Amino acid sequence: LSGPLFFISIVIVVAWTAWVFSDPDNEWNIVARVVAAERTGCEPNYENYEHCRKEPGLEETCFYVEKSDGKEFLKFPDGCDQTCTKIYNDCLNGFILWIGPVLISMTTFFLSFFCTFLRTEGAREKDVLNFGVVW
Repeated sequence: LSGPLFFISIVIVVAWTAWVFSDPDNEWNIVARVVAAERTGCEPNYENYEHCRKEPGLEETCFYVEKSDGKEFLKFPDGCDQTCTKIYNDCLNGFILWIGPVLISMTTFFLSFFCTFLRTEGAREKDVLNFGVVW
C-alpha cells in the first residue's frame, strides 16, 4: 500500500505544478486572492481601509474584477489604489482551496511512510511494536 500512496502523492504534486505554471491565471496572485475571497463569501475588513468602500456605509469595495479576453484583472477607479486589496488579507478560504491538492499530496506522502513502518511479515506482536515505534 505504501508504494501506490507514494506514487499518487508524486503524481498529484506534478499535476498541480503543471497546472499552476501552464497558465498565469492559475497562479496565486492578488487577482486570484480577490476573486476567491468574493466567491467564497469572505467579508471585507474595512477597519483600516475606510477609503476603500465604494460609498460610505456600503459594504461594496471601490475596486472590481473585470474579465476581458478570458483574463481577469483588477480595475481601480480614481481615488482607489492597490492597497485596498488588503481588505481581504484575513480571508484564507480561497488559498486553502487553491493549495488543497498539495495538502492532499503531503498527507498521502506521509501516509505512505506510515504504511511502510506499520507493515510486518505476519506476526501480531510485531504489529503492536511497529505501531508503537511510529508513535
